Amino acid sequence: MTDAVPLPLASGPRQMNLLAVDRVPEDSLPAAYVLVALRHSGRLLMVHERDRCCWELPGGGLEPGETAREGAVRELYEETGQRVAPDALRFAGYVTTAIGPEQRVLRGALFAGETEAPMPFAAGEEIAGIHWLAEGAELPSSAEVQTVDVYLAALTRP
Repeated sequence: MTDAVPLPLASGPRQMNLLAVDRVPEDSLPAAYVLVALRHSGRLLMVHERDRCCWELPGGGLEPGETAREGAVRELYEETGQRVAPDALRFAGYVTTAIGPEQRVLRGALFAGETEAPMPFAAGEEIAGIHWLAEGAELPSSAEVQTVDVYLAALTRP
């Protein structure tokens, strides 16, 4: 008899499956990437990732020697121009995802925060646009939405 594969908590485009959300203390598990659910006046910041043609949470891979919190602050700024103090982010837990046709399993750190004064955005090589998404609203293009990220963002609501 073989072990049953658990159903994902959420699935999304690009063959992404959310396998687990672990609410354990920050820095208690290793992470390969970070995600940031940043809000302003109740609206969630989403980025349009150029190569994947997908709306998702800002975030990305960690650099060598970088903590997850440092990576969250850096990725948020690099992708969106938003500056947030490291201590202004709230650690929301670790997420385990399986990605792509080979279902490569990775663990990431999820952070949440608020900003009172959004900074201007300039498109770059990776990020084509940003949007402050009101709850229940749709994003402004026909690009796919990474529903796994939307699910995770909902877990970080204050």
